[in-house]
Amino acid sequence: MLESLIKPEVLEQRSYEMFFMALAIGAISITMASLISSGDELPHLAVAFCCIAMAPILVRIIQMEEQKDEVQKVGPFFGGYWIIIKTYSYYFLGIIVIFSLLFALLPEESSSKIFSAQLNELRVIRSLGTGNAIGGPGFFLILQNNLGVLALTVLFSFIFGAGAIYVITWNASIIGVLIGVAAKEGAGQLVSISVPSALPPVCESLIGGACSAVGGPNILVSYMIALPCSILSLIPHGIFEITAYFMAGLVGGIVSTVSISNKLPDKEVVFHTLLLLVGAITCILIGAIVEAL
Repeated sequence: MLESLIKPEVLEQRSYEMFFMALAIGAISITMASLISSGDELPHLAVAFCCIAMAPILVRIIQMEEQKDEVQKVGPFFGGYWIIIKTYSYYFLGIIVIFSLLFALLPEESSSKIFSAQLNELRVIRSLGTGNAIGGPGFFLILQNNLGVLALTVLFSFIFGAGAIYVITWNASIIGVLIGVAAKEGAGQLVSISVPSALPPVCESLIGGACSAVGGPNILVSYMIALPCSILSLIPHGIFEITAYFMAGLVGGIVSTVSISNKLPDKEVVFHTLLLLVGAITCILIGAIVEAL
């Protein structure tokens, strides 16, 4: 039912509606996963339910763009696929917000169980991020990891049409949990979750000052500051990595759609596909360099 609430034609004019759709999909998916399971598979079930709801929408959008007689020159680089990039972007932001908000509002015992896989991934990422330098072992580990994710994104999208949605949802959920950790830390609610937040000291001071102004630790006040601060702290390298995954998802989806058609791909489609792939690899390299600085 969820996948039928918003139509691809609507997203062409009002792509921002995907943000609100993502909020609903994320909340329902996390609730359903919690009702079905309480084990280690719970976090992965929540992400899987998000993907199940989103995949039909994205497949229809990709097919709709491919079935057009000509690729519209909507954007300077993405051409007619700009609508897909916007859809991915609003969905990505929506998942970040709903995962971070639920992590912040739920009791620590519940949040550590529901989002245990994301917390473990954050610990691994933090271990890779120590002692980085361009050309150093940390840099090459980050580059190798991100290129591997890029390859999987293309492969998943080729096989499933919208397979990139899993990679996008998983990464958004990790960022959401990181923001939730920062919010809980700011409100003094973290006790046993051993994942330090990525907030710069100035943001931690802002949270402390705001909480003092309202009479003490307050999770909502802490969250409202932690959300933009955390996103801003991740933008320098994260914007390149996420853009690369969006491009890779497009590449796989386009190739998948063309493969099942009974005609050879248009020269313009081939050009866009190659351009997206080169752009994705370039973004991954730039992102690794920025993260290592």
